[in-house]
Amino acid sequence: MLKNGAYLLLLFWIGCTTKNNINYTVNDTEALSFAKTIEASIKEGKKEIFNEAVYAPAMAKKFSKIKASSAEIISMIKQMDLGKKIITESKNDGTYEFVKIMKRNDRNFVLFRLYGTDGLNYHQIELCKVDNKVKISDIFIFLTGEFLTETVENIFTTVTGENGRFSKNNELELGDVAFQIKKLKTHLEEEDYDKAKELYDALPVKYKSNSTILLYGVLIAQGQEDNESYEAALAAYKKAKPNALNLDLIMIDGLFLKKDYKGVLTLIDRLDAYIDTDPFLDFYRYLTYTSLKENEKALTYIEQAAKNYPNHELIQLELIASLKEMNKKTALKEAIDSYKKNPLLKQEKLSSLLED
Repeated sequence: MLKNGAYLLLLFWIGCTTKNNINYTVNDTEALSFAKTIEASIKEGKKEIFNEAVYAPAMAKKFSKIKASSAEIISMIKQMDLGKKIITESKNDGTYEFVKIMKRNDRNFVLFRLYGTDGLNYHQIELCKVDNKVKISDIFIFLTGEFLTETVENIFTTVTGENGRFSKNNELELGDVAFQIKKLKTHLEEEDYDKAKELYDALPVKYKSNSTILLYGVLIAQGQEDNESYEAALAAYKKAKPNALNLDLIMIDGLFLKKDYKGVLTLIDRLDAYIDTDPFLDFYRYLTYTSLKENEKALTYIEQAAKNYPNHELIQLELIASLKEMNKKTALKEAIDSYKKNPLLKQEKLSSLLED
């Protein structure tokens, strides 16, 4: 289920540093074209297109607490690589898909769904234009519940303290913490939650008041399926960020842990309403109704998801598995034939499923 991490704050690349004028008027046609280019580049493993689209000066305008030059800020973050990370997360049955164009405060955003090694997340990408080219001026990351610039600034001020002044020692400290977070993330991906917990506990105390770092504590407790630890970690996160918009997304795993499946459905519906519908969430409704052992309802949702995402391997396999378990012979044959005719789906996975 949802096992996402908030490590994206440590993994983005700030691109060029020119002083060209920034125009936030991006029409729907331009936004759609840009979104399709980004979607295709991630699918093809071309990280440079995403990285080069991130426009540093637009992001820099949002920093208010950092007392450092642009060169110092870029020095701190230029080794971070969001394009590569998205590609890594969305491989092995994962996807990074354009969902829709959204408007917020008279600006156009493109919404992407990230589904991969860490579960479900959304990126609401703020657009601007520079030299008539569409660029990324910020990203609202649903799991962290804030814009990327906010996350970066909060981490920065955790390192530097209230004065916000950056030094060589700060840079070394941030590099060390980033390395520890990367190792922690690897253990989460490998579902080695005990080792992840050891690294989390070893982080300097001052980071434990930072909401982004505290989110790791929640994710680790979810993975360990320790309800008491989860409640404590979630309480600490809520205290640090009481009005977070991301609590629904975070709490889905926790409600699964408690087997509160009706509560999970409520959160899924609320998330769906917030983004004004995403058909992919029918897959999560299917998983939830399966846990409730309401197989007919579950089948309805996996059939809808399979219809909307004919090239999504996991969804197609889940449909076949459900039809097989429910002995729906006619529908099963149709689903198997459809799968076999699709060159984008791995046939060996179907063979393995049918052998079980």
